[in-house]
Amino acid sequence: MEVEMSLDEDLRSLAARQHCLFTTDQAQALGASRSALDHRVRTGRLHRVAPRVLCLGGVPMTTQLRQWAILLECGGTAALSHQTAAAHWGVPGYRVEPIQVLRLRDGTYPPSRLGVVHHTRSLPDDHVAILDGLRITTPARTLFDLAPHVSPGRLERLIDHAWSHRLVTGRLLDRTLRDLSRRGRPGIRIMRALLAERGPDYQPPDSALEARFEKLLREDGQAPMERQVDLGGEDWLGRVDFVDHEARVIVEIDSDLHHTSISDRRADAARQAALEAAGWLVVRITEFELWHRPQEVVERVRRARASAWQRTGS
Repeated sequence: MEVEMSLDEDLRSLAARQHCLFTTDQAQALGASRSALDHRVRTGRLHRVAPRVLCLGGVPMTTQLRQWAILLECGGTAALSHQTAAAHWGVPGYRVEPIQVLRLRDGTYPPSRLGVVHHTRSLPDDHVAILDGLRITTPARTLFDLAPHVSPGRLERLIDHAWSHRLVTGRLLDRTLRDLSRRGRPGIRIMRALLAERGPDYQPPDSALEARFEKLLREDGQAPMERQVDLGGEDWLGRVDFVDHEARVIVEIDSDLHHTSISDRRADAARQAALEAAGWLVVRITEFELWHRPQEVVERVRRARASAWQRTGS
């Protein structure tokens, strides 16, 4: 009886350090036999979360606990990954469950009933972060892991979101590309192309509206415009959304949220007057027009650029 009580105390102490969980290997290292563990499961003192992972009896099985459990099941080098990692980093459109984990390809393991286990030949330490105590792939590594599973357009949006929210940088993505760049790795070709197109000093769109406008210009065959530019020297005119410096054309995107009140409209009018006085042609586009009248938008911008060139005599 004393031996049993001592074992129970040791197991509880171990579980207390691991969110109420432990593996059968850890328990056996403390002297627990398989039959002793099975007996504790039958009597409710323990609960079998997975074939090799046990939990203290009576502990509710939450999503957080399942994440801890699958990491224990997969070993110390494993990390939450793919859509689960994306959800933890706040990437829109992703959820934690079904839980996905990445582990090194260092043996043969049965599928996990707790989630989806992916295997990789390379998972360097700097591809893993600790978030809320959980091992999780970094945002940069997560993008590379998602690359084979999403469309190129979706991947572009994921990169821009992570970049604009300062989850990644161009240099960090380039370093991750070098780490993973091997012949035949799924998703590497498209990632290489998208990163080459952007360059290390790329400035991603600050909003979906800016991304939408850039896409419309690109599809219309127009030259891109520089985004988020401060105009004016000592007499600062403000930061504008898009600029064509050669044609001296400015495009301002008026969102429904920030440009509909009387004070917003008054401020917009005053700034536009200052910009026009400084020789700029200003095109204002509403959020509604951007989404529902795209052809009208590109035609207005094209006409503005053409008239600006005629005005300057170029």
